[in-house]
Amino acid sequence: MTGWFLLVAATAAVALGAALASRLLRLGSPLDRLLAALVLAPAQVVLVSIVVGAMLHRFDRWWLFAGVVVFDVLLVAAALRLGVRRTPRLAVRATIRELRPWQFVLVVAAAGAVAWRCVLALVLPPFAYDALTYHLTAVASWVQSGRIGPNPYAACCARYPANAEVLF
Repeated sequence: MTGWFLLVAATAAVALGAALASRLLRLGSPLDRLLAALVLAPAQVVLVSIVVGAMLHRFDRWWLFAGVVVFDVLLVAAALRLGVRRTPRLAVRATIRELRPWQFVLVVAAAGAVAWRCVLALVLPPFAYDALTYHLTAVASWVQSGRIGPNPYAACCARYPANAEVLF
């Protein structure tokens, strides 16, 4: 039960951090802020994972959650210091209304494709050689050792950059 609660809380904290960071950029359009938040959320995950796992050698779920919370607190402090104001929700609706029909169809199709990929990621097990022998073994070794380091299970690829693995 704690694992699911922590996953939901950490995901919400990352979403909050991405929203705060995108608001700090002071972008004009709500669509621009949404796109910025979608880019900044994985960036926050990677940054916190590197700091907690590689620098502090504390690659554990509670330490990672604490890192995300500290990151969010720093973003709230920056937002308060810079005086970032809240944007009304009506701007999002206005942006959606401004889309041309073909743009709206494209957005709906992209959202459907992302939703389908999420279903597949939840339902299907990893099956590719690359994932089973390199990517997932690196993450498993980090979880087992409690720190980010070289992959002891893949001698061929132990020193490759682990950018995608940090996001996993």
